[in-house]
Amino acid sequence: MKYSLYIIIFFAIVSAIWLGAAFLRQLKEDMLFKILARRLLSKQKPAENGWFFSSVGLSEIVRRLTQNNHQALNLLIKGKMTAACLSLKKKKLAYPYGILLTIYNPRKSEKMWQKLCLKHPKNSLYRAELAKCYLINGKESEAFTTAESIKEKSASRYARGVKYYIQSIEMTKAAEMNEASQHASAALKCFEKERCLIEAGIAYLQLGTIYRVSAVSDVAQTMFESALEQFRKLQIVELQAEALGNLGMLTAAQNRFEEAESYFEKALNLNKSANRKRGEAEILNQQALLFLAQKNISKARKTTEKALETHQKLHNLQGQAFSWDILSYINLFQQKYDELIFSAKKAISLYNPNKNLSAILELKYMSASAYFELGNLESAEKLLRQITKQATKQESCFHVANAYNLLGLIFLQKKELKRAKGLFMQAVSFEERNERFNCAAVDYANIALIEQECGNLKQARKTLELALEYAQNFEADELVQHIQNQLKQLD
Repeated sequence: MKYSLYIIIFFAIVSAIWLGAAFLRQLKEDMLFKILARRLLSKQKPAENGWFFSSVGLSEIVRRLTQNNHQALNLLIKGKMTAACLSLKKKKLAYPYGILLTIYNPRKSEKMWQKLCLKHPKNSLYRAELAKCYLINGKESEAFTTAESIKEKSASRYARGVKYYIQSIEMTKAAEMNEASQHASAALKCFEKERCLIEAGIAYLQLGTIYRVSAVSDVAQTMFESALEQFRKLQIVELQAEALGNLGMLTAAQNRFEEAESYFEKALNLNKSANRKRGEAEILNQQALLFLAQKNISKARKTTEKALETHQKLHNLQGQAFSWDILSYINLFQQKYDELIFSAKKAISLYNPNKNLSAILELKYMSASAYFELGNLESAEKLLRQITKQATKQESCFHVANAYNLLGLIFLQKKELKRAKGLFMQAVSFEERNERFNCAAVDYANIALIEQECGNLKQARKTLELALEYAQNFEADELVQHIQNQLKQLD
């Protein structure tokens, strides 16, 4: 009996020691994970679509190096990746090696993930990391296709989370917001169950963006605040700044200017503390839009020019394009038409047509408006013809009716009334199709003016009455007054 008791006590002590050691090892690995996550994200240069990160991959790196190479791990914590890469490669640990290589150089690692996926077609983690790699490198169609190929039944929960997240981005770009929200929510659940807190925070950012675009502002704010709280716990400065920037854009769109300014200032200070020049310049561009909304034009111009200077030093083409885009709106507001044409050309040359078609069409339309105001009708018409041709080939958020309306005004000015009427009618068809009835009212008013010039007073009155009905329904008071005055002239 005594011996049995001793054996039980012995095994209890051994079990307690083993469990304690396992707990301490896990605690150590969790602490190292958080330190490395902060270090690697701070050292990483954002690619075209942000950062590459993998909680599952980084956990594997920590576990392997803790077991096999403490020196390489210590160097990695100091931001020196070479020893860790060599150690993982030497031991033929493809997955953790690939993760570290991708964090260091996402463009270089793309081919490696492709080879791994070909060699191991059933490995869902390899496919998930390849999809993320494509996304970061700006190859969105490849990212969407690769994510779609991840089989849900056999895939790991983390891989499914990546699949849903990338599908959410795809649906957002297609303006399918309900589906985008469902996919992002599914991704969030997967990441939270896997305790992938950084990816969960990024999923919150995605949900916030979806609700912001959908004009569900209160939910969007909750999502962005949840992301911010997540990144604060992990002390990830870079992602905190991103969450704050999103909150700034959201509140600025609601005319909550003081709150927006506070968010932008906090984001700016975080970027400065982390010496993130690119992040700082991106926030400056957002601040410039806030100043423009407040009609503080001089401050908007000064802030945009400061952002542009930084983006040029960093050779960040996206950032430069956005800065020139903002300057175009500032020039339009100040009626500096020659400067507007110059800044719009700069932005158009830097934007990627496959990703920023709406912005390009808007800038071309602004340039055409500038040429129109300067009396250069030929250049205005040439640009507008480009817009109508381009807009019918590819889907975008730009309203092509605007181009037809301005073309109508050009031919109205040239006294080519028949062509002008045809162009206004084309504008009306697009406006009514998109339920922009207040804009359709303007087109009908212009058509009525042509009918009046041609002596068709009965038709002019009928057209004006339709324009007045549209304008009154949308409570466009100035337009209503203008149309009523037009009707009085027919009496």
